[in-house]
Amino acid sequence: MSFIKQFTDNLLSMEFRTISNMNDNTLLSDESKYMGLCKFTGNAMYIVVAINGDNPDYEIITHGLQNFLAMEKRFNVVSLFVYFKEKADEKIINYCNVDILDYNAPYVELKWVADISEKKIIVNGQQPNKLIDIEKAINNALNMEGYDVATDVRDLEKKHIENRAKNVKTNNIAFTIGLMAINVIVFLAMELLGGSTNTEVLLKFGALDRDLILSGQIYRLFTYMFLHIGFMHLLCNGFSIYIFGSRAEKYFGKLKYVIIYIISGLLGGLLSIIFNGAVSAGASGGIFGIMGANIVYSKFYKRSMDGLDLGVLIVFAIINIGTGILIPNVDNWGHLGGLIGGIITSLIFCIGEKKNETT
Repeated sequence: MSFIKQFTDNLLSMEFRTISNMNDNTLLSDESKYMGLCKFTGNAMYIVVAINGDNPDYEIITHGLQNFLAMEKRFNVVSLFVYFKEKADEKIINYCNVDILDYNAPYVELKWVADISEKKIIVNGQQPNKLIDIEKAINNALNMEGYDVATDVRDLEKKHIENRAKNVKTNNIAFTIGLMAINVIVFLAMELLGGSTNTEVLLKFGALDRDLILSGQIYRLFTYMFLHIGFMHLLCNGFSIYIFGSRAEKYFGKLKYVIIYIISGLLGGLLSIIFNGAVSAGASGGIFGIMGANIVYSKFYKRSMDGLDLGVLIVFAIINIGTGILIPNVDNWGHLGGLIGGIITSLIFCIGEKKNETT
């Protein structure tokens, strides 16, 4: 077992996790050069990158990684570059000298040298020589024999793929596709029977109407989710269902996804009839619910969802909420109810799953 392999295994046992790129499939790594892991503690994210210090391009590699890591704006980031070198020389020791540190800055960078032949850590300048027990993981690794970074990366890549497979409940998004198909079929039927913008047709197919629901037609709180008023309404909601629904189905699983969608739609419909009262229809309540579920999952597990990280998901939500406010005749109460329903339901699921993992 090599030094870096032992080091990364130690970090994984300390609740560090592998860092994925934007498509969420591969590690922040490059065979024979480097590999990265991260850990969240409070509001800070600690990123540790183990680099092969015997690679002549370690400075170029570091520069590229610095640009990548400094773009992380969602958290206070502490990056530690650990250079594993057979025998530390003056060049790499000077390169890793950090004289000025601003611990109040949103991005703090440290550089340590792990001298393999001397079995010691070299820390220069104003840098701390201890950091959330990472130094223990390095010292443990330096007592191992062998040094094969390429094998390390392949082993860790395999472990990352296995971990990702555990997170993804299914790669089959049949419910999402089925939901989109139902919406299209219902829309075509409405168009054939008088038009999807015709109020009488909307009510005949089960649109929301406060008076009718109060008279006993409770089913409208469910049926309205599959109706759309005009082609653009259908097109926009269909696109959103695919983007957010496919991810929710993959990471929550089909049953939880269905529950989130229906509860969100029901709560959206309930708030709509209480505060809006006008005839209303659309999948937006359910969509805002699964959008909220995506945000909760990304925040709870601190990971992106097939390339959409927490920041992107929040921007999507803000844009959709803002669009609803600016465009007239949009049922914003339905949107809000759906968002609340999705956030609460998905949070319950995430907490429950986390408890099951620890028992």
